[in-house]
Amino acid sequence: MQKLKFFLIVLSIITFVSCSDDDPTSPPDDQPTALNAKAGPNQNAEINETVTLDGNQSTGPSGFTYLWSYEGHVPEDQINFQNKNTATPTLVPPSPGLYEFTLTITHVDSSNSDETTVLIGGAIELGGTLTEDLELKNIQRDASKPDYIVKSDLVIPAGITLSIVEDDVKIEFESETGIHIDGGKITNETEDQDDSFLTEFFGENGWKGIWVKNGEININHSLIINAGSTKFSGLEEAAAITLSGETTKLTSFSDNDFVNSSSYDINVLDKFPQVENSVLRNKLSYRIPIKAVITFVGFWSSAEPNLAPENVEYLHLIPSGKETKDVILKGLAGFSLTHVGGKYLIDGDFWAGSDLSFDRGSTIYIKENSAILADKSLYSYGSENEPITIEGFEGKNWKGIAHRNVHSVTFKYTTFKNSGYGNIEFADFTAKDEAVLYSAFFTGGRLENCIIEGSNGFGYYNELTGLVNEVIMTTTFKDCKKGGIRTNLASVNICIAENHNNQFELADGIPAVYVSEADLNPEGRLYSLGDGNYYLMDTNWEIKGDFTIEAGVHLKFKSGRYFRRSSSISVTWFEIKGTIDNPVIFDGETGTSGSWGGFLLEGYFRINGLVVKNGGEFILPGATEKANIISNFHLMDYGQQFLTNSKILNSAGWGIVTEADRWNFEFEAPEKNNTFDNNTSGDILIK
Repeated sequence: MQKLKFFLIVLSIITFVSCSDDDPTSPPDDQPTALNAKAGPNQNAEINETVTLDGNQSTGPSGFTYLWSYEGHVPEDQINFQNKNTATPTLVPPSPGLYEFTLTITHVDSSNSDETTVLIGGAIELGGTLTEDLELKNIQRDASKPDYIVKSDLVIPAGITLSIVEDDVKIEFESETGIHIDGGKITNETEDQDDSFLTEFFGENGWKGIWVKNGEININHSLIINAGSTKFSGLEEAAAITLSGETTKLTSFSDNDFVNSSSYDINVLDKFPQVENSVLRNKLSYRIPIKAVITFVGFWSSAEPNLAPENVEYLHLIPSGKETKDVILKGLAGFSLTHVGGKYLIDGDFWAGSDLSFDRGSTIYIKENSAILADKSLYSYGSENEPITIEGFEGKNWKGIAHRNVHSVTFKYTTFKNSGYGNIEFADFTAKDEAVLYSAFFTGGRLENCIIEGSNGFGYYNELTGLVNEVIMTTTFKDCKKGGIRTNLASVNICIAENHNNQFELADGIPAVYVSEADLNPEGRLYSLGDGNYYLMDTNWEIKGDFTIEAGVHLKFKSGRYFRRSSSISVTWFEIKGTIDNPVIFDGETGTSGSWGGFLLEGYFRINGLVVKNGGEFILPGATEKANIISNFHLMDYGQQFLTNSKILNSAGWGIVTEADRWNFEFEAPEKNNTFDNNTSGDILIK
């Protein structure tokens, strides 16, 4: 009995193992365990030709089943669809079009699907208004032929998306047709997108292009050929790509090649939300490749520039005008013009509400009678080999560039032409005079290695009366009708620094530097302007602190103005360091006798090589007579004060008057080597 029990147990084990080995649900070791449907390649065929689909490359566990389904414009009962439960069903397409099939393979409770298409009679025709989303695929076996032909304008309304979901999709347009994204979306963005061209838009005889109005565009790595030949109804101009509407969304438009555009490659009509670095590396073709509202610059990047054609004329940028501020999304770079050929037309008054920069090699054309107002930082960084030029469009005159607010301003290697014609005016800003460069707030900055030529007013104008830290060096002012530089008295010696090397090529009677009234007394040094150029003083100059006028300085005073070295409770020195061969000159603006008030000495002084002439217009404060020089010093003489090697000429009163009970410095003593000539009342009066 025990032996029988043992036998039955062993038999049961053997039976169990044998059943397990023979289980048809357990695949052999060399069979795949996962289902992978393969519907075969896309095919092209002719009408009424028998087409065989091929799912033989599908894999999975032994015993999986096939099921084919169909979707298309022709009803299934008209295509003679046979053997749908096999790997190789057949069909006979009766008419042109795209026939789409899905293969589903199933094993137990698992399934997997794949799609394939059959294109009959060539490209699929498109046109009209889409009523549902449309996906475009690469359906042509012959890559030289189009996958789709647009026969009439294809309109994508709001809520509808036109998606190009495969590589190398080719869309042909008949003449007078295009794509209008009217609130909808167009995209060729795919998860496996690479750096090859994904899409080709072309028309053999030209086509309208793509117009996005309050819709979305996300097109990259595309060829756009022969577009912009005619305009859409509702647009004033043709363009390969037109963007309009305040709610348009430009997700990305990069790495596209325009070929033979008939008009602008890109035309942007309205401001819409900016997406930084979304328009990059496009290769443009038209001679004016971009016409756009100026905020479109916010989509660009100078680090990854768009490329202009060799015959580019300029990029056409349209600001909002003098009543509306344009804010450009570029961070610290602001409005950076470093790419696309470096030529730009600013078509109208531009109120820059963000940082503004013109970079090396750029040419900026400004529309006639227009101006720029910068409310933030302003930079123009040219170089010796790549200078910047800012000039009137087509040689016409423009107003200039104004700056205000507490931000830096720097111009280097920049040439300004045909500017300073008319006062700069914006919504809440009006310049006080004509100037190429106009500053209403200047806490720091430089004008260096620049050329300003042809101004109808000043070259550089600062309207402030307080101390400003502006430096102008190695700059040429040429043919400026009112003067080279205009600044206030407290800032003039900061503006014109030592070894400034500025050049002034101005007509006779035009001041190199026009000096206006200041809130503070100047301290420091004043340097020569060279070659007979002069400072025109439209203010009374009163000095209390330390100040030195270097050899060669030429000052002219307007009528009613005078110079006064005031006394001070502290010992400070005023010095003139002229020489016989290179004197310091004080004169009236007109150069005629009695054309300015004269020179008043009340505090400590050391003067050598001075020419004072044509004073004596009126009696100076604290004086009793008219004269070129009034000596009214009433402090102790340290024996260090002198006036030597000087000339006192053409006074409308006396040459020098020493007021009563004041120190007699014996200006006429021979050892002082002072000379007098043609003074109306006489040379010396000691009262």
